[in-house]
Amino acid sequence: MSAIVSASEKCPVEQILLQGGRFELGSRTSLFQDSRPVHEVQIEDFRIANFETSAADFVVFAKAQKMDFPFLSVLERESREQPCRPARGVNWFGAQSFCQAKGGRLPTEAEWEYAATMDVSGQQQKFRWPSGNKLPPIFGENEISGEMEFSEEEEDELLEEEDESEEEFSEENLDDAELEKLIASDEGDLDDDALEKLLAEVDEETGTKEEPSEYLHRELVNVQKTFRGLNGLHGMLGNVWEWVGDWYSFYPKASQTHPVGPEKGFWKIFRGGSYQNVDLQYENSEAVLLDPTLRNRAKPEEAFAHLGFRCAWNAPP
Repeated sequence: MSAIVSASEKCPVEQILLQGGRFELGSRTSLFQDSRPVHEVQIEDFRIANFETSAADFVVFAKAQKMDFPFLSVLERESREQPCRPARGVNWFGAQSFCQAKGGRLPTEAEWEYAATMDVSGQQQKFRWPSGNKLPPIFGENEISGEMEFSEEEEDELLEEEDESEEEFSEENLDDAELEKLIASDEGDLDDDALEKLLAEVDEETGTKEEPSEYLHRELVNVQKTFRGLNGLHGMLGNVWEWVGDWYSFYPKASQTHPVGPEKGFWKIFRGGSYQNVDLQYENSEAVLLDPTLRNRAKPEEAFAHLGFRCAWNAPP
């Protein structure tokens, strides 16, 4: 297990303190009726994990607790090969136990929506998405065609840069000494190990190992690669759905103060959508299942490959 422990230490673990306040929980325009009635909620200060719990972190906990569940073998493999992918396939009880072992708990439903939609440190207003009022771009691909698209002006600039690059490094522009040096340096191809080492060194020097976090992804990505939105939080939009603490029930009409949900129920709630919900079907469409006010639900003993979690903590007194 030492390899897994080592891997977990490389995955980011941070907490963000959010100042509490009043906001409207739910949405008047949602396609889902249980996002209504919109009602005012008072939130107390709390801390929330900046990232979804990683596979490596959860496997360390699961092994220590001698946990056994169907998805454990998958998480063990990912802990070795892709340790910072989100923990998933974990039921509500496993997620809550992990957070309690870290001195915390799962966030309440109201806390999760507050963190995802309220610009707590800025404008103190609620936004449509964790990115603001517009859905963020999708990494590396045009949202509709799936291809990179450039304007005519951008294409001309790229072609000019290619021409300049070819002209600058053309063998015709090199003197004999430079040409001899170029040929000598190109006598043999790098083997796979040497190439991998070289690329790793380049990544370390240039910081290109991680893709930018201002994009959504159509595939599962490391927790630190997820979209970074309001309040600096990563992954509140896409990647994996996230368990919250509450039992499911319909919203009340009256205002509430730091609600934690009913004492018992049939389903637990999860929020945020997953990478599977990122695709847009037509131009200007919205990814409905990524709606941060959407309330999804499942039995707490159930687990899904696209469902993970993050932890929350009460603010220090």
